[in-house]
Amino acid sequence: ACADEATLAQALMAELDSVVEQRFGTAVQVAVLLQVEKLRGRLLGLARWQARQAAQGWVVEHAERSFGPRRLGTMDVDGRIDRIDYNARLSCWRIVDYKTSESGTTPKSVHLRKGDWQDLQLPLYAWLTEELRAKKPGPCVLGYITLSKTVEEELFRAFDLKPEDHASALQRALEVVEAIQRREFGSPGHSAPLDRSLAVACGFGLLADVGPDEGAEGEAVGA
Repeated sequence: ACADEATLAQALMAELDSVVEQRFGTAVQVAVLLQVEKLRGRLLGLARWQARQAAQGWVVEHAERSFGPRRLGTMDVDGRIDRIDYNARLSCWRIVDYKTSESGTTPKSVHLRKGDWQDLQLPLYAWLTEELRAKKPGPCVLGYITLSKTVEEELFRAFDLKPEDHASALQRALEVVEAIQRREFGSPGHSAPLDRSLAVACGFGLLADVGPDEGAEGEAVGA
């Protein structure tokens, strides 16, 4: 609930320096130091934003808290949520996922494509926290706190969902559960995942830009 920007900045800088020392020791390479300074700038922006949020009455109630398992159809669902805020003045909750995107990604662009659900993260977070939020009834805002290299006054990007949107997302989640139970997983597509370990699991060659059915020299590639 601290609303002092200097205090918040000092705490974040101290935590950053501690993490760097733990991971890299005292002899830190120049390339790492450059990345650290980029992080420092982003965290200073976060300190400014967080001070304003506290002044407006927003308090971080939970950080990195796990929820579930909760039954969805025939499967148990659980998740760890980055941050949950509560504003007693507004009687309002805010569920947050941190992002470090440089592309200005919005929750809507990630979750929906041409009206179809492509990602269910934030609606499922709302569903998982229903019991918690029932203790202090009130509206709930979902969204991202985006820490990018661009200096912005407002870091929170809200995902405006109506009750029918939540119902639609939960229905889509149930369909996914039913498809998994039927062992229907679809195709991985024709573009290799950015994560190379995931590329292997999806059957993509790692030494050439090839599809899931051919290796670097045309041989079959397995998971």
